[in-house]
Amino acid sequence: MLIDKRQVYLGATLFSTMILTAVSGQSVKAAATTTATTTQTSPSGSSTSKPETTRTDPIATSLSASPSAMTTGSSSTVKTTSVIAPTTIPIKATATVPTSKVAVVPIDTSSSDTTSATIKQPTSVAVKQPTPTTMATSTAPSSVTAATTSTSMSATASAVASPTTSATTTATIPTSNSSSGLSLPASSIPTQTPTDNTAAGTTTSTTPTDSYELPANLTDSSVVSFTDPVLGGMVKDALGIKAGSDVTVGDIRNYHLADSLTLNEWQTPSQKGLSEITMAPIESLNGIQYMRLLPKDMISFTARLGSDTKANPDLTPLNGIKFNGLELVGNFSNPNAKEISAEQITKLQVPSYGAVILYGDNNYNGINNSELKTLAPWLIDYTNNGQQYNAIMFNGNAISDYSPLKDVNRTADLNFNNNGGVYSSIPIYAVKGQPITFTSQPVTGIDGDDLAAGYHFSSTVPADKLANNNLINLGNDQYKLVGADPNAKVLTYGDAGFTYGYDPNAITLKYYNKSVFINITVHGQPLIWQDHPNVTIDYVDANGKPIMANGVAMTKIVNGVNIGDSFDLTADSTVAGYTLKGAAVGLKGAYTQDPQVITLTYTKDPIAKSSSSNHSSSSSTTGITVKPIKPITITPKSRELVKIHYINVTSTGKDALLADMGVEGTTMIKGKLYYLVGYKQFVLASDYNITKSSTPGVIRSLGFGYTGLVNAYGDSLGFGVSVNSEWKYSRIVTIAGADYYEIAPDEYLPASSSIAFTPVAVKTNVNIVGKADLYDSQGKSLGATLPAGSDWFTDGCAIINGVKMYRVATDEWVSEMNANTYQPVSTICRATADTALYDASGRVLSRGLPAGTVWKVDRIITVDGQRYERVSTNEYVRVD
Repeated sequence: MLIDKRQVYLGATLFSTMILTAVSGQSVKAAATTTATTTQTSPSGSSTSKPETTRTDPIATSLSASPSAMTTGSSSTVKTTSVIAPTTIPIKATATVPTSKVAVVPIDTSSSDTTSATIKQPTSVAVKQPTPTTMATSTAPSSVTAATTSTSMSATASAVASPTTSATTTATIPTSNSSSGLSLPASSIPTQTPTDNTAAGTTTSTTPTDSYELPANLTDSSVVSFTDPVLGGMVKDALGIKAGSDVTVGDIRNYHLADSLTLNEWQTPSQKGLSEITMAPIESLNGIQYMRLLPKDMISFTARLGSDTKANPDLTPLNGIKFNGLELVGNFSNPNAKEISAEQITKLQVPSYGAVILYGDNNYNGINNSELKTLAPWLIDYTNNGQQYNAIMFNGNAISDYSPLKDVNRTADLNFNNNGGVYSSIPIYAVKGQPITFTSQPVTGIDGDDLAAGYHFSSTVPADKLANNNLINLGNDQYKLVGADPNAKVLTYGDAGFTYGYDPNAITLKYYNKSVFINITVHGQPLIWQDHPNVTIDYVDANGKPIMANGVAMTKIVNGVNIGDSFDLTADSTVAGYTLKGAAVGLKGAYTQDPQVITLTYTKDPIAKSSSSNHSSSSSTTGITVKPIKPITITPKSRELVKIHYINVTSTGKDALLADMGVEGTTMIKGKLYYLVGYKQFVLASDYNITKSSTPGVIRSLGFGYTGLVNAYGDSLGFGVSVNSEWKYSRIVTIAGADYYEIAPDEYLPASSSIAFTPVAVKTNVNIVGKADLYDSQGKSLGATLPAGSDWFTDGCAIINGVKMYRVATDEWVSEMNANTYQPVSTICRATADTALYDASGRVLSRGLPAGTVWKVDRIITVDGQRYERVSTNEYVRVD
């Protein structure tokens, strides 16, 4: 019974043992730029602010897709009309991390177009990366078999035939962290930035394809068919029917061994010894509706539901069944795969006695905030079922707000037992070698109370420092971490569980009258490391625009030594040719963990009219970390005139590019080209940064480690971008002879550490022709291949070592010579007249489509600029 396995009794010292594996070695794609914000000038002429951290966000990368799953489930042959469906191919994509292999996440394209690549790195968890499943495709239109619920039923078919589908392999993690019978998912934090599962709603719930109503002509000899053999095995085991024998209506109607039938997947012979997250996923519940025929009409139900492309997690077959207890394991909140619908759960009868357990099976894909709001009225009804003891458990959840449950019945002994992870894309700045202080992201209890105030653990430390109480609690949700791992890309903190031994600080424990709330939450936030605490001074004119020096905005970065040390930057407020407005407020202070930005506002001094006057320097500030190009003074041997070609902002062609660079004019001196820049100074053109292209585009950083950013002078900014991240750029410039992409104002990414990327305009898949080798973004072979005929989602292409390649995973690319692209669709083609057919190369075939027939279309290809719609495996019609 579920309640025997899961119920937790809390007296003075008795707890259910819960384990939460520490998260370590996580990687995150964080926003890498630090924006110096210009604040509105006050009369004092200066202002101080913290930098924004989201000026330039990486483009959200989608790496998973699949066609709609239209599988057939039985051998009942159905006569169809002339409508024929093409072969539909399940599509899988993998997301990989340089340091570990990651399980494949099958995706359903019937869900939201918005996808996210979730990276998992569980501690001490062996994750097997399955290879793509080879397709079994048909070569010509054929008859179709339709699913039935009983062999005694009369089968019917729709006008559009279902396509043939191949079997896919569901990736599972063969590990669970468990103790005392309670299994928890591997503790890893989702790291897609800025995606946050706590805000995501259920977007891929399955729409029922039929009512699952029981036929009226059932007899005791009627055989009950189960679409999924695991589910059928569960029923046979519970009813005491031998494997290989049929389940009949009479077997169900005449069951009298107990008032409630226990259907528990992990207790069946084929699943014994497995945890909830490693049990075989049930692909369909079709057949379970016959449990309504039980004499007592009550079951205790535990099952893991599939989320792969062929899965149908529709809960409709459970409607009308009375539950003693209910445990559903699977995907509730990852929109990249088939989801269990919270809305459908609310249509089920609330259990009368046992526990309600909703268990995410992979990377915190359990219940999130949005789904908890949907489930709350149903769960509140469950707590009012008249029983003295009830239990609600959310394992592997992404909940940060439990307040929707504020109206639960607190007069009975109700046990909440939860564990999960909450990810926030808000970064935390840190200085290498110095303590990190931060404020936790909020977690709210059922009474609106603060559940983020009692943490004592962080896994962002070296392995030998992983222990209870390694995080200093400063109070008011503020914390300090000493000795953080400087290689960590994400800060993880929260409850340790009892991984490192029993400690009352290792969990969050709350009492609400007779209700007991046990919670284990782990937070994750991106870490941005700095070598020093620093202050940036931005120099702007009276209009708030940057003061330019040699075509580059004037700024100064001052590095300190220790957080808390004082600074006095008053001497850095002098700018030649300008007068500071008001007092230099903010130039005295103390270095902080977060970078500081001081904005100084100036008025330009009048220029004296004198033929002999020269402006000698673009700035009198000293100690600037950037290296301005030194202006030169031209002293002709004779007083010959220098002819200057002046450039204005309305110039076109090459002059427009020079104007964009801040060049005011050009001239030749002793055979060399010079630019006239700010303050009427000449600089050698070869020393000046050149804009090679003002056409914006998209790039991806290479997959070999952290890439630092520089400013317009080529000096390091102290931060950078993560590997395999995607960025928009506004132009390409040459700095000190090397090419750079400008991904934010005065933030440049080396071209040598990135590749130009062309995203696809519409959802696109690639079909593999022959066995295709996989390469990384540098063109190096990965030693792996994709099987011929397999289909993969791609989000774009790049030219790598002169070869056009399509990206099919985080840093896995396939040559266009082995890939045919197409757009997955779901539509129909009506042949209004006899219509010619073509193959995938655009060659006309000997047969065509008869007039007046309707055909299912699952993809569109383009051959030599001509679009074709596929109506069978290698048969296409032209789209005119």
